[in-house]
Amino acid sequence: PYDAIMQTCTMPFSWAVTSDSLAVWFARRCKAEHLCLIKSNNVDEHAYHPEIHEHLIDHYFPQAAQNYQGEISIYGDSQVEQFVNRYRSI
Repeated sequence: PYDAIMQTCTMPFSWAVTSDSLAVWFARRCKAEHLCLIKSNNVDEHAYHPEIHEHLIDHYFPQAAQNYQGEISIYGDSQVEQFVNRYRSI
């Protein structure tokens, strides 16, 4: 997968880009309907909003997510059961 990513990914190669941005890039390429990020901190608002979640995601994520047509949600690692219950029927 590394070679494929390196050949097709146009994101900057810097510390501003982490697995958050790579996940939305991959979700966009796969035309995934949903992207869920699991973070180490619990979150009150699970639907992604740049102004609410800016402290949880990498600096490039808002730009990377601009053209993603699917739903983005964010859950804390102790909220995984909520995530599973919400998406179980999909």
